[in-house]
Amino acid sequence: MGTKLTGIQLTGTTTKFLAPPLSALMLMAAVLFSPVATAAPKCTNVSPQTTRCDTLGSTSIYTSPPPMDFGWPGWTYGYGWGGPGLVIGFG
Repeated sequence: MGTKLTGIQLTGTTTKFLAPPLSALMLMAAVLFSPVATAAPKCTNVSPQTTRCDTLGSTSIYTSPPPMDFGWPGWTYGYGWGGPGLVIGFG
């Protein structure tokens, strides 16, 4: 005689009730165990006003101008009060 297989047989009604919770469980497992994105940049200070940030596929350079130094009032070298040239103020 033949081999008799025993086990759980799923009918249409059982499948209809098991499919939504089972698919939701599989979706939650996929979201929970998915790898974390590693695109956080690694930043390095190149100079006092320049920062270089690297990711796996790109490089960004952030820079800012140096601080402006207009000198002491009355001692301007072409900027601020008095226009171009050396302006000496008394008092």
